This record gives sequence, structure tokens and C-alpha cells, in this order.
Amino acid sequence: MTRFSRRTILKSTVAPLLASPLLPLLEAHGQVASMPRRLLLFFTPHGTIYDQWKPGGADTAFTLSPILQPLAAHRSKLVVIDGLRINGTYHPNCALAPHPIGMATLWTGSRVNDIETVVPGGNVPVGVWSTGPSIDQVIASRLNAGTRFRSLEVGVQTSITQAAFRTVYSAARTAVNPQTDPRALYASLFSGINADAARLAKIRFEKQSMIDVNRAEVDALLRKAGAHDRAKLEAHLTALRDLERQLAQNTAVCQSPAMPTALDAGQVANRPELFDQHASLVAASFACDLTRVASFQFSNGHDNVPYPWLGYQGAHHDNLSHDEGSAGPRATRVQICRWFSQKFAVLLDKLDAVREGNGTMLDNTLVVWGTEVATGAHNFDNVPFIVAGGGAKGVRSGRLLNAGGAFHHRLLVSIAQFMGQNDITRFGDLDAGSGGLAGLLA
Repeated sequence: MTRFSRRTILKSTVAPLLASPLLPLLEAHGQVASMPRRLLLFFTPHGTIYDQWKPGGADTAFTLSPILQPLAAHRSKLVVIDGLRINGTYHPNCALAPHPIGMATLWTGSRVNDIETVVPGGNVPVGVWSTGPSIDQVIASRLNAGTRFRSLEVGVQTSITQAAFRTVYSAARTAVNPQTDPRALYASLFSGINADAARLAKIRFEKQSMIDVNRAEVDALLRKAGAHDRAKLEAHLTALRDLERQLAQNTAVCQSPAMPTALDAGQVANRPELFDQHASLVAASFACDLTRVASFQFSNGHDNVPYPWLGYQGAHHDNLSHDEGSAGPRATRVQICRWFSQKFAVLLDKLDAVREGNGTMLDNTLVVWGTEVATGAHNFDNVPFIVAGGGAKGVRSGRLLNAGGAFHHRLLVSIAQFMGQNDITRFGDLDAGSGGLAGLLA
């Protein structure tokens, strides 16, 4: 019986197959290439109504609350985190400006500088900024993923342009402004990506089945090989076929979406459609591997506007969040918070609709939903956080996780470690402890 070494097989008559860009698969003992890890940070303002947000039950036997009920379809891919704190009370002006302090600390875990000025009558602090970078920017700078965009920042009517109302920082005192116009975002992401028909045809040809292209040579090699070597080669070919299917799926979904409908990006009534447009573009940018790190900021911590699509015409910040102890404002706030859950579900739907390997893009993406304060009372205890997705990369999903009063820095560390940055054991400068959030990652 003729025996073939693995090296002999690789140098065999199927050279066109084995010399293809898929050769690393065969050199990796037949393992299918891993899908990339991705990160998406999502922000909505003003915290929540805690007793209407917190799920019932415990651990995997939890029940979704009225506010979180719109996420029912994704329950198995959620980690609802109760008991996290943002360390904001260190600041002497915390009571004066809790929203900008919370926003600047949310993804950075760092102190803000002293508040220099407050705009008369507006309670808008000037000169507030984080003294450190946000976790997404640190990760993006380390990944060296070779994507067209190192990171992507989008937002819906983030309005106030001061650093006081930004969550993403590339460095100390350097806030990153999100793109709020979907059509401008579309142009920057997808301009020309589908215009070159010949290039797309070439990509599809290169990603067609190399096994089928070289079928005769593959069959000849299998006939020559003994039983032992034939089993090894067939295992390699099976893994190769699996990877080819994944590549074919990714080629199919990596298409430029339609140009978003023209909308006034500053018109409050357009918020629902603006959100959906941005969600589609973020999902498409991930599917086309244009970036692996993104953030989505919905409005800001001074969201003093009506929500007419919900039948509310007052001011969200002043009329509701400051008076949520009263029955009427409380009911409306619950409705708004539930609407935030509905839009978060839309975002998850779009990620979960993209097939990747044996799962979906959501399974390979860590989506973290946070806010700047716990409730309208401006406290920083029990700040609501939800982690979605990432189950294929080690997130222990489908659970209510009690953080036991830990600072949210532990979540920031876990975000970094999910993205492969295991040397990060502390982040920011407001938590003397170290390590990730216990129980989040396997």
C-alpha cells in the first residue's frame, strides 16, 4: 500500500487547489477559519425606570420586564446585567452635571476634568471631557485588522457638539463626533463598492468551489491514496468545503445596501427612520468587513425633545426624567424606555439576519447597551447594561447577571478581553480593582 505524507499530499497533483488562498485551511489541520470578533457599543440617554427594567427570576431562569419585553426574540443571546455602578460621585460637581459626567465616563472609565462653565439657563457645562480614551478606540488601535475603517461612529441627533455630550474618545480631551447623516455615512462607507462589476465577478470567481474546479484531480488523488491517507484527505476536503460555504455566504451578503431615503437628520419626528437607516449601515459595514469596531450614540444626556411617534409632545429631559415619580411622567418614561428596547431589537435583528458559519453575525459580535445615569434621579447605582451576542466567542448568554455593585470598569475589561486583548486587566482610573466582570465570559 502506498502511503502519502501530509507534505506529499500538499505537493500532489491538486496543486491548483492546494496553492489557492485556502491553503492555510489545510495547513491548520483541517480547521475551519474563525469568523472575526466585532464590537458595537450602543448608547441611549437618561437611564431607565429600574423596577420596570429589572427582569424577574435569576440566572438563566429570568423573565423579561415590561421595558425589556421587545427583546424576547433575542432572549437566549442576552446577558442582562444588574448591579453595576458608574463611579461619578467622586466629582464635586456631580449634582450639577451628572449627564455629561456619566457620558464621558461610560466607555472610558476615566475621570472628567473640572467643569469650567455652565451656560446660563441651559445647564449645559462647557469644558467637560474625559481624561482618557474609550475602550472601543483602544481596541481599534490594537486590532490592526486591515479593514478599510479602523472604527465607525454613528449617531442619531447627538446635537450638542461639546465633548461633554460624547461617549467616544480617541484620547484625553479628544472626543469623536459621530456621523448623524445616513446618506453621508452611506457615501463614505459604500461609495463605489458595487460599481466595479468586473471586480465583483472576479471576487465571486475566486471564491467559487476550488474543489469543484479541480474535481478530476481531487478524485485521482483519492484513488491513489491508501485508506489511512484517504481519510485524512477527505477530512481536509470536508473542512475546505465548509469554509467555501462560509465564503460564499459572506460574498452574498456583502452587498452595498440601497442609498438611504433623504431625511432631515435634525428633525425629531425622523428619529425612528434615522435609527433604522443607521442600523442597516452598521450591519452592512460589519458584513462587508469594512470595520470590526463601531459605536452608536442615540441622542445625548440632555435629550430635551418630544417623542411625537409615541404621542408625547413634551420635553423628555425636563418634563419626564426629572418627574418620573409622578404617575403620568412615569408611564410615559416607561413607554420611551420600551421604545429604546424596540430599536435595540431592530439593531440585533439586522446582525442576527446575516449568516456566518454555523450561526449568525450576532453570535460573533459583542453588542453592549449602556447609558449615562441609572434613573432620572441622576444616581449612578444600578445603571442598566445589556450585553447581546458574542455566544460563539465565549459570552455566557441567556442570563440575568448580578454584578453585586461592581464598578462598570469590570465590564470594560471584559469587552477588551472578548476582543482578544487579554493583557488589559484594568481600564480607566476610577476603579482600584482589576479583572473582568465575573460570570460574563466563559
